[in-house]
Formats: sequence, C-alpha cells, structure tokens
Amino acid sequence: MSVEENKKAQQKFGEAINSGNLEQLGDLVSKDVKEHDPAPNQGPGPQGYIDFFTMMRNAFPDMNVDVETMVAAEDKVAFAYTLTGTHKGDFMGVSATGKSIKARGMQISSV
Repeated sequence: MSVEENKKAQQKFGEAINSGNLEQLGDLVSKDVKEHDPAPNQGPGPQGYIDFFTMMRNAFPDMNVDVETMVAAEDKVAFAYTLTGTHKGDFMGVSATGKSIKARGMQISSV
C-alpha cells in the first residue's frame, strides 16, 4: 500500500472507534493480524479489536481518540494519540466513577 493509503486506513480505524461503528473494524483489520501487545483479554483477529473497543466504549461511552501525530511508510503507520472519556460503565472490574480520564499513547502498525 502507498503511504497515503496507509494513513487513510488508519484514519478510518480511528473514525470507527470514535463513532462507535466498530463492525467496520472487520473490514480494516486483516484476519491474519498478529497483535504483539494485546490488551488484557483481547482475542485474536478483527473480532478481538471489535470486542476490546466495545468494552472500552461501554466503560467510556464518550471515548475519543485524538491523533496528534501520524507518520507512515509503505509498510508501517505510527501515531501518537490522546484518549479521553468519562468512566460511566464497568472497566475491567472497576465500577463507574463518573470521572474523566485522559491517557496518552503510541501505536505502530505494520501493514
């Protein structure tokens, strides 16, 4: 894929997460995806991403991932982001607190 195609695919992934249209991830994540740093209890393949972000959106229904920096090559996309949301549902055994969260992170994906 070209650099621009990789960036567009990553942007669509982010749009699916922010909008809650998580079934779109099934079209954006390869069935053969290998997650080198899976979230706790994240299953394999596209469904693992769908299940993980469903759990996140249930816990933080207003969750938003804001990409601050993105760089891409023909075989990789890397981005730094800030995730925000309000804890309104169970999150890994922690009951809703009603408090806002803000977390920074970085992701590198090979395509």
